[in-house]
Amino acid sequence: MTDGVLFCIASSAVVPLRKQPREQAEMVNQCLLGEISEVLSIDGRWVEVVTEFDNYHGWVSKNQVILLNQTQKMQYVSERMLKRSPFATFRVHNKIESRMVPPGALVDFGEEEISIHQFTGKPETALRSVKGNDIIETAMFFLGTPYLWGGRTDFGIDCSGLVQTVYLLHDVALPRDSSQQAQAKPYKSNDIKDAEKGDLIYFAFDGGGVSHVGFYVGNGTLLHASASVCLQNIDPRKRFENPYPLNNRLSEAIVGIQSPFSPKESF
Repeated sequence: MTDGVLFCIASSAVVPLRKQPREQAEMVNQCLLGEISEVLSIDGRWVEVVTEFDNYHGWVSKNQVILLNQTQKMQYVSERMLKRSPFATFRVHNKIESRMVPPGALVDFGEEEISIHQFTGKPETALRSVKGNDIIETAMFFLGTPYLWGGRTDFGIDCSGLVQTVYLLHDVALPRDSSQQAQAKPYKSNDIKDAEKGDLIYFAFDGGGVSHVGFYVGNGTLLHASASVCLQNIDPRKRFENPYPLNNRLSEAIVGIQSPFSPKESF
């Protein structure tokens, strides 16, 4: 039962979205600070939700969200100029507490202060922009970020989370998983020779469905989240001219190449 609660707001920098209502359960996604989810049920200290942004189902800790009814949610949204943070993770503080704000967090940027629900604070340091002039420039910011299954931030990210977050910073809403992203737009080819800078390249292994995705940056190079966000060569023809290591497994697993998305193609 939700007892009249219909929505919740993520009140921590990242709120793990778990497959089952327990701490040991797999983290399948993350809710970023300020993102709103629909509440399906409440079981003790766990809240079953579907995220508004990407329609993802899971369980979040009640300690990391703010519960709202329909009226409170509408008031919250209408009273604030909410937008996605285009900055690397930073901290804001008031006289009592502080909040971490990751890239893509949905918060209200005032002239000098940042607010989320009843918290208002000032940045502790100068803000460093993540968003570049194009998709690839933004994606390059995440180089070196550790791989984290279900992650969406510059503290830890997975392959489809990287694609989703980078596009989010360019005002394009994509599905969460690589298999869903692959279905969002027809492939233009499955041959690496047809790839152009900015394209998304999808991979499948051992006869399975799409399970990996990355950005093509040209000259046979893929930017993707593996052990970390890195650059690798996926075109054997570029073996001697590409400065990055050749990933043979990926080069043999390409199943589709997509042209870049635009804001009108948000899903």
